[in-house]
Amino acid sequence: MVKVFYLVYGLTSGGIEKYSVNLYKHLDHEKYDFQFIVKKNEHEFFDDEFKNAGGQKIALGNVNDRSKIRYRLNYLIKLLSVIREDKYDIAYFNLSTPSDVFKYPLICKIFGIKRIIIHSHNSNQGSINFFTRLVNKMGRAYINKIATARFACSDKAAAWMFGKACKSYTLVNNGLEIGKYDFNRLMREKMRSKLSINDKQFIVGHVGRFVRQKNHKFLLEIFKEFLKKKPNAILLLIGVGTLMSEVKKQARILGIKDRIIFLGEKDNVNEYMQAMDVFVLPSLYEGLPISGIEAQATGLKCVFSDTISSEADITGNVIFKTLGTSPGSWAETINNCTKNAMRTSTVDKVQRAGFDIQYVTREVEATIDKLMKSK
Repeated sequence: MVKVFYLVYGLTSGGIEKYSVNLYKHLDHEKYDFQFIVKKNEHEFFDDEFKNAGGQKIALGNVNDRSKIRYRLNYLIKLLSVIREDKYDIAYFNLSTPSDVFKYPLICKIFGIKRIIIHSHNSNQGSINFFTRLVNKMGRAYINKIATARFACSDKAAAWMFGKACKSYTLVNNGLEIGKYDFNRLMREKMRSKLSINDKQFIVGHVGRFVRQKNHKFLLEIFKEFLKKKPNAILLLIGVGTLMSEVKKQARILGIKDRIIFLGEKDNVNEYMQAMDVFVLPSLYEGLPISGIEAQATGLKCVFSDTISSEADITGNVIFKTLGTSPGSWAETINNCTKNAMRTSTVDKVQRAGFDIQYVTREVEATIDKLMKSK
Protein backbone atom coordinates (compact mmCIF):
# COMPACT_ATOMS: atom_id res chain seq x y z
CA MET A 1 0.00 0.00 0.00
CA VAL A 2 1.22 3.49 -0.90
CA LYS A 3 1.33 5.78 2.13
CA VAL A 4 0.68 9.46 1.37
CA PHE A 5 1.30 12.47 3.62
CA TYR A 6 -1.59 14.67 2.41
CA LEU A 7 -1.46 18.28 3.58
CA VAL A 8 -4.77 20.14 3.43
CA TYR A 9 -4.40 22.49 6.48
CA GLY A 10 -8.02 21.90 7.54
CA LEU A 11 -11.45 20.70 6.47
CA THR A 12 -13.30 24.01 6.53
CA SER A 13 -15.88 24.93 3.87
CA GLY A 14 -13.53 25.87 1.04
CA GLY A 15 -12.79 24.70 -2.49
CA ILE A 16 -9.49 22.95 -1.68
CA GLU A 17 -11.16 21.16 1.20
CA LYS A 18 -14.10 20.03 -0.95
CA TYR A 19 -11.72 18.74 -3.63
CA SER A 20 -9.71 16.88 -0.99
CA VAL A 21 -12.70 15.16 0.62
CA ASN A 22 -14.17 14.25 -2.78
CA LEU A 23 -10.81 12.81 -3.79
CA TYR A 24 -10.53 10.77 -0.60
CA LYS A 25 -14.03 9.33 -0.98
CA HIS A 26 -13.23 7.91 -4.42
CA LEU A 27 -9.71 6.57 -3.83
CA ASP A 28 -8.93 2.87 -4.00
CA HIS A 29 -8.25 2.49 -0.27
CA GLU A 30 -6.81 -0.98 -0.73
CA LYS A 31 -3.93 0.57 -2.68
CA TYR A 32 -3.59 4.11 -1.32
CA ASP A 33 -3.44 5.25 2.31
CA PHE A 34 -3.94 9.04 2.32
CA GLN A 35 -3.30 10.48 5.78
CA PHE A 36 -4.81 13.95 6.02
CA ILE A 37 -2.55 16.40 7.86
CA VAL A 38 -4.38 19.42 9.32
CA LYS A 39 -3.40 22.35 11.51
CA LYS A 40 -5.60 22.01 14.58
CA ASN A 41 -7.50 19.38 16.56
CA GLU A 42 -10.93 20.95 16.19
CA HIS A 43 -14.23 19.98 14.58
CA GLU A 44 -14.53 21.37 11.05
CA PHE A 45 -17.14 21.64 8.32
CA PHE A 46 -16.25 18.52 6.29
CA ASP A 47 -15.33 16.33 9.29
CA ASP A 48 -18.47 14.19 9.34
CA GLU A 49 -18.43 13.52 5.60
CA PHE A 50 -14.72 12.69 5.77
CA LYS A 51 -15.11 10.35 8.76
CA ASN A 52 -18.09 8.61 7.15
CA ALA A 53 -15.79 7.79 4.24
CA GLY A 54 -13.34 6.20 6.69
CA GLY A 55 -10.94 9.13 6.93
CA GLN A 56 -8.96 10.22 9.97
CA LYS A 57 -7.21 13.55 10.46
CA ILE A 58 -3.78 13.99 12.00
CA ALA A 59 -3.76 17.35 13.78
CA LEU A 60 -0.40 19.01 14.30
CA GLY A 61 -1.51 21.83 16.59
CA ASN A 62 -3.48 21.90 19.83
CA VAL A 63 -6.18 24.60 20.03
CA ASN A 64 -5.77 24.62 23.82
CA ASP A 65 -2.21 25.96 23.59
CA ARG A 66 -2.59 29.63 24.55
CA SER A 67 1.06 30.53 24.07
CA LYS A 68 1.99 31.11 20.42
CA ILE A 69 5.56 30.01 21.08
CA ARG A 70 4.47 26.78 22.79
CA TYR A 71 1.89 26.14 20.06
CA ARG A 72 4.45 26.50 17.27
CA LEU A 73 7.07 24.44 19.10
CA ASN A 74 4.64 21.58 19.79
CA TYR A 75 3.39 21.90 16.21
CA LEU A 76 6.90 21.42 14.81
CA ILE A 77 7.65 18.52 17.17
CA LYS A 78 4.44 16.74 16.13
CA LEU A 79 5.17 17.33 12.43
CA LEU A 80 8.66 15.85 12.72
CA SER A 81 7.32 12.93 14.73
CA VAL A 82 4.66 12.15 12.11
CA ILE A 83 7.17 12.30 9.24
CA ARG A 84 9.74 10.10 11.01
CA GLU A 85 7.41 7.47 12.43
CA ASP A 86 5.01 6.89 9.55
CA LYS A 87 7.57 6.46 6.75
CA TYR A 88 5.60 8.02 3.89
CA ASP A 89 6.15 7.09 0.25
CA ILE A 90 4.80 10.38 -1.09
CA ALA A 91 3.98 13.85 0.23
CA TYR A 92 1.10 15.72 -1.46
CA PHE A 93 0.81 19.46 -0.80
CA ASN A 94 -2.14 21.69 -1.67
CA LEU A 95 -0.63 25.18 -1.87
CA SER A 96 -1.96 28.66 -2.60
CA THR A 97 1.31 30.62 -2.73
CA PRO A 98 4.85 29.64 -3.85
CA SER A 99 6.30 30.81 -0.53
CA ASP A 100 4.39 27.99 1.22
CA VAL A 101 7.03 25.58 -0.07
CA PHE A 102 9.39 26.79 2.66
CA LYS A 103 7.09 25.35 5.32
CA TYR A 104 5.95 21.72 5.11
CA PRO A 105 7.43 20.67 1.73
CA LEU A 106 10.90 21.82 2.78
CA ILE A 107 10.70 19.94 6.09
CA CYS A 108 9.38 16.77 4.43
CA LYS A 109 12.17 16.88 1.87
CA ILE A 110 14.85 17.39 4.53
CA PHE A 111 13.54 14.47 6.56
CA GLY A 112 13.54 11.97 3.75
CA ILE A 113 10.30 12.02 1.75
CA LYS A 114 11.67 11.84 -1.79
CA ARG A 115 8.49 11.99 -3.87
CA ILE A 116 6.81 15.39 -3.63
CA ILE A 117 3.54 16.43 -5.33
CA ILE A 118 2.81 20.17 -5.39
CA HIS A 119 -0.79 21.08 -6.31
CA SER A 120 -1.47 24.74 -7.13
CA HIS A 121 -4.95 26.01 -6.30
CA ASN A 122 -4.56 29.76 -6.80
CA SER A 123 -3.43 32.24 -9.44
CA ASN A 124 -2.50 35.29 -7.36
CA GLN A 125 -2.07 36.62 -3.85
CA GLY A 126 -3.56 40.07 -4.25
CA SER A 127 -1.59 43.19 -3.38
CA ILE A 128 1.83 42.15 -2.01
CA ASN A 129 5.05 43.97 -1.15
CA PHE A 130 8.53 43.58 -2.62
CA PHE A 131 9.69 41.13 0.05
CA THR A 132 6.71 38.81 -0.50
CA ARG A 133 7.27 38.90 -4.26
CA LEU A 134 10.93 38.01 -3.70
CA VAL A 135 10.09 35.08 -1.40
CA ASN A 136 7.52 33.83 -3.92
CA LYS A 137 10.14 33.99 -6.67
CA MET A 138 12.54 31.97 -4.53
CA GLY A 139 9.69 29.59 -3.72
CA ARG A 140 9.02 28.88 -7.41
CA ALA A 141 12.67 28.05 -7.96
CA TYR A 142 12.70 25.66 -5.00
CA ILE A 143 9.39 24.04 -6.01
CA ASN A 144 10.79 23.25 -9.44
CA LYS A 145 13.84 21.75 -7.76
CA ILE A 146 12.07 19.39 -5.35
CA ALA A 147 8.70 18.60 -7.00
CA THR A 148 8.53 15.18 -8.61
CA ALA A 149 5.00 15.96 -9.87
CA ARG A 150 3.24 19.28 -10.41
CA PHE A 151 -0.55 19.63 -10.41
CA ALA A 152 -2.58 22.76 -11.13
CA CYS A 153 -6.30 23.48 -11.36
CA SER A 154 -5.72 25.84 -14.33
CA ASP A 155 -2.96 27.18 -16.55
CA LYS A 156 -3.05 30.45 -14.59
CA ALA A 157 -2.58 28.53 -11.34
CA ALA A 158 0.37 26.67 -12.87
CA ALA A 159 2.05 29.89 -14.00
CA TRP A 160 1.56 31.40 -10.54
CA MET A 161 3.04 28.45 -8.65
CA PHE A 162 5.67 27.08 -11.04
CA GLY A 163 6.53 30.09 -13.21
CA LYS A 164 5.38 30.98 -16.72
CA ALA A 165 8.26 29.08 -18.30
CA CYS A 166 7.29 25.78 -16.68
CA LYS A 167 5.37 23.46 -19.00
CA SER A 168 5.81 20.17 -17.14
CA TYR A 169 2.65 20.07 -15.07
CA THR A 170 -0.64 18.19 -15.09
CA LEU A 171 -4.00 19.94 -15.09
CA VAL A 172 -6.01 18.29 -12.32
CA ASN A 173 -9.58 19.52 -12.30
CA ASN A 174 -11.56 20.26 -9.16
CA GLY A 175 -13.68 17.15 -9.46
CA LEU A 176 -17.34 16.98 -8.45
CA GLU A 177 -19.71 14.17 -7.63
CA ILE A 178 -21.50 15.03 -10.85
CA GLY A 179 -24.79 13.25 -10.21
CA LYS A 180 -25.68 15.62 -7.37
CA TYR A 181 -25.78 18.67 -9.64
CA ASP A 182 -28.15 17.76 -12.47
CA PHE A 183 -30.88 20.41 -12.81
CA ASN A 184 -34.08 19.29 -11.10
CA ARG A 185 -37.24 21.42 -11.24
CA LEU A 186 -38.80 19.68 -8.24
CA MET A 187 -35.71 20.44 -6.15
CA ARG A 188 -35.81 24.04 -7.37
CA GLU A 189 -39.40 24.40 -6.18
CA LYS A 190 -38.58 22.72 -2.86
CA MET A 191 -35.62 25.00 -2.11
CA ARG A 192 -37.49 28.16 -3.12
CA SER A 193 -40.34 27.16 -0.84
CA LYS A 194 -37.84 26.57 1.97
CA LEU A 195 -36.46 30.09 1.41
CA SER A 196 -39.98 31.59 1.15
CA ILE A 197 -39.19 32.87 -2.34
CA ASN A 198 -41.87 32.72 -5.04
CA ASP A 199 -41.44 31.78 -8.70
CA LYS A 200 -41.56 35.38 -9.89
CA GLN A 201 -38.62 36.51 -7.78
CA PHE A 202 -35.16 36.48 -9.37
CA ILE A 203 -32.31 35.02 -7.31
CA VAL A 204 -28.73 36.17 -7.80
CA GLY A 205 -26.47 33.58 -6.19
CA HIS A 206 -22.93 33.56 -4.85
CA VAL A 207 -20.86 30.98 -2.95
CA GLY A 208 -17.60 31.95 -1.30
CA ARG A 209 -15.77 32.72 1.91
CA PHE A 210 -16.18 36.26 3.20
CA VAL A 211 -12.61 37.34 2.46
CA ARG A 212 -11.15 40.12 0.34
CA GLN A 213 -10.42 37.77 -2.59
CA LYS A 214 -14.14 37.10 -3.19
CA ASN A 215 -14.91 40.84 -3.55
CA HIS A 216 -18.27 40.91 -1.74
CA LYS A 217 -18.11 44.70 -1.47
CA PHE A 218 -18.31 45.05 -5.24
CA LEU A 219 -20.94 42.30 -5.44
CA LEU A 220 -23.25 44.30 -3.16
CA GLU A 221 -22.74 47.42 -5.28
CA ILE A 222 -23.68 45.38 -8.36
CA PHE A 223 -26.77 44.02 -6.66
CA LYS A 224 -27.92 47.49 -5.60
CA GLU A 225 -27.86 48.51 -9.27
CA PHE A 226 -29.59 45.29 -10.29
CA LEU A 227 -32.48 46.04 -7.93
CA LYS A 228 -33.27 49.08 -10.08
CA LYS A 229 -34.03 46.64 -12.89
CA LYS A 230 -35.65 43.90 -10.79
CA PRO A 231 -36.91 45.35 -7.49
CA ASN A 232 -38.12 41.97 -6.21
CA ALA A 233 -34.72 40.27 -6.67
CA ILE A 234 -32.92 38.41 -3.88
CA LEU A 235 -29.17 38.02 -3.35
CA LEU A 236 -28.36 34.60 -1.88
CA LEU A 237 -24.96 34.40 -0.18
CA ILE A 238 -23.51 31.07 0.97
CA GLY A 239 -20.36 31.04 3.07
CA VAL A 240 -18.72 32.38 6.21
CA GLY A 241 -15.55 34.33 6.87
CA THR A 242 -13.79 37.13 8.67
CA LEU A 243 -15.44 39.89 6.61
CA MET A 244 -19.01 38.68 7.03
CA SER A 245 -19.99 41.29 9.64
CA GLU A 246 -18.40 44.02 7.50
CA VAL A 247 -20.43 42.91 4.46
CA LYS A 248 -23.63 42.90 6.53
CA LYS A 249 -22.84 46.45 7.66
CA GLN A 250 -22.33 47.52 4.05
CA ALA A 251 -25.71 45.97 3.13
CA ARG A 252 -27.37 48.14 5.79
CA ILE A 253 -25.59 51.27 4.58
CA LEU A 254 -26.62 50.59 0.97
CA GLY A 255 -30.21 50.01 2.10
CA ILE A 256 -30.42 46.51 0.60
CA LYS A 257 -30.16 44.34 3.72
CA ASP A 258 -33.75 43.11 3.44
CA ARG A 259 -33.03 41.86 -0.11
CA ILE A 260 -30.09 39.67 0.94
CA ILE A 261 -30.15 36.22 2.55
CA PHE A 262 -26.98 35.23 4.40
CA LEU A 263 -27.14 31.44 4.58
CA GLY A 264 -23.78 30.72 6.21
CA GLU A 265 -22.11 27.34 5.59
CA LYS A 266 -24.16 24.70 3.79
CA ASP A 267 -23.35 21.09 2.97
CA ASN A 268 -26.01 21.00 0.22
CA VAL A 269 -24.81 23.87 -1.97
CA ASN A 270 -25.91 21.86 -5.01
CA GLU A 271 -29.52 22.03 -3.83
CA TYR A 272 -29.45 25.77 -3.12
CA MET A 273 -28.00 26.36 -6.59
CA GLN A 274 -31.13 24.77 -8.04
CA ALA A 275 -33.09 27.71 -6.59
CA MET A 276 -30.83 30.37 -8.15
CA ASP A 277 -31.33 32.10 -11.52
CA VAL A 278 -27.82 33.40 -12.13
CA PHE A 279 -24.46 32.90 -10.40
CA VAL A 280 -22.09 35.85 -9.97
CA LEU A 281 -18.40 35.63 -9.05
CA PRO A 282 -16.54 38.99 -9.12
CA SER A 283 -13.36 37.61 -7.51
CA LEU A 284 -10.12 39.59 -7.47
CA TYR A 285 -8.29 36.35 -8.34
CA GLU A 286 -8.90 32.60 -8.42
CA GLY A 287 -7.17 29.39 -9.42
CA LEU A 288 -10.23 27.81 -10.95
CA PRO A 289 -13.26 28.27 -8.67
CA ILE A 290 -14.99 25.03 -7.75
CA SER A 291 -18.18 26.97 -6.98
CA GLY A 292 -18.18 28.23 -10.56
CA ILE A 293 -17.99 24.66 -11.86
CA GLU A 294 -20.77 23.61 -9.47
CA ALA A 295 -22.97 26.45 -10.71
CA GLN A 296 -22.44 25.45 -14.34
CA ALA A 297 -23.17 21.81 -13.53
CA THR A 298 -26.64 22.86 -12.31
CA GLY A 299 -27.29 24.65 -15.60
CA LEU A 300 -26.92 28.21 -14.29
CA LYS A 301 -25.93 31.21 -16.35
CA CYS A 302 -22.79 32.71 -14.79
CA VAL A 303 -21.08 36.09 -14.72
CA PHE A 304 -17.40 35.92 -13.68
CA SER A 305 -14.70 38.56 -13.38
CA ASP A 306 -12.11 38.29 -16.15
CA THR A 307 -9.42 37.73 -13.52
CA ILE A 308 -10.71 34.15 -13.58
CA SER A 309 -9.20 31.92 -16.25
CA SER A 310 -11.28 31.42 -19.41
CA GLU A 311 -10.76 27.69 -18.72
CA ALA A 312 -13.54 28.08 -16.15
CA ASP A 313 -16.14 28.33 -18.93
CA ILE A 314 -16.89 24.67 -19.62
CA THR A 315 -20.55 24.95 -20.67
CA GLY A 316 -20.66 28.13 -22.75
CA ASN A 317 -22.88 29.68 -20.06
CA VAL A 318 -20.23 32.03 -18.64
CA ILE A 319 -19.87 35.74 -19.38
CA PHE A 320 -16.61 37.38 -18.28
CA LYS A 321 -16.64 41.00 -17.10
CA THR A 322 -13.73 43.23 -16.20
CA LEU A 323 -13.65 44.56 -12.66
CA GLY A 324 -12.89 47.98 -14.12
CA THR A 325 -16.43 48.36 -15.45
CA SER A 326 -19.15 49.93 -13.31
CA PRO A 327 -21.57 48.07 -11.04
CA GLY A 328 -24.31 49.28 -13.39
CA SER A 329 -22.63 47.57 -16.34
CA TRP A 330 -22.43 44.32 -14.37
CA ALA A 331 -26.09 44.68 -13.41
CA GLU A 332 -27.03 45.11 -17.07
CA THR A 333 -25.12 41.95 -18.00
CA ILE A 334 -26.87 40.01 -15.24
CA ASN A 335 -30.22 41.36 -16.40
CA ASN A 336 -29.50 40.16 -19.93
CA CYS A 337 -29.05 36.67 -18.48
CA THR A 338 -32.72 36.75 -17.49
CA LYS A 339 -33.85 36.98 -21.11
CA ASN A 340 -34.59 33.69 -22.84
CA ALA A 341 -33.04 31.94 -19.86
CA MET A 342 -34.27 28.41 -20.56
CA ARG A 343 -32.42 26.24 -18.04
CA THR A 344 -31.33 22.81 -19.19
CA SER A 345 -29.13 20.02 -17.92
CA THR A 346 -25.41 20.64 -18.48
CA VAL A 347 -24.02 17.75 -16.44
CA ASP A 348 -22.86 15.91 -19.56
CA LYS A 349 -20.80 18.93 -20.65
CA VAL A 350 -19.17 19.19 -17.23
CA GLN A 351 -18.41 15.47 -17.24
CA ARG A 352 -16.91 15.56 -20.74
CA ALA A 353 -14.71 18.47 -19.65
CA GLY A 354 -13.09 16.15 -17.10
CA PHE A 355 -14.67 17.39 -13.88
CA ASP A 356 -16.11 14.08 -12.72
CA ILE A 357 -14.33 13.23 -9.46
CA GLN A 358 -14.04 9.57 -10.45
CA TYR A 359 -12.02 10.53 -13.53
CA VAL A 360 -9.92 13.00 -11.53
CA THR A 361 -9.19 10.40 -8.84
CA ARG A 362 -8.01 7.84 -11.40
CA GLU A 363 -5.74 10.53 -12.86
CA VAL A 364 -4.18 11.24 -9.44
CA GLU A 365 -3.76 7.52 -8.75
CA ALA A 366 -2.03 7.06 -12.12
CA THR A 367 0.48 9.78 -11.25
CA ILE A 368 1.16 8.15 -7.88
CA ASP A 369 1.71 4.78 -9.56
CA LYS A 370 4.16 6.40 -11.96
CA LEU A 371 6.05 8.07 -9.11
CA MET A 372 6.29 4.80 -7.20
CA LYS A 373 7.98 3.17 -10.19
CA SER A 374 10.64 5.87 -10.24
CA LYS A 375 13.68 5.71 -7.98
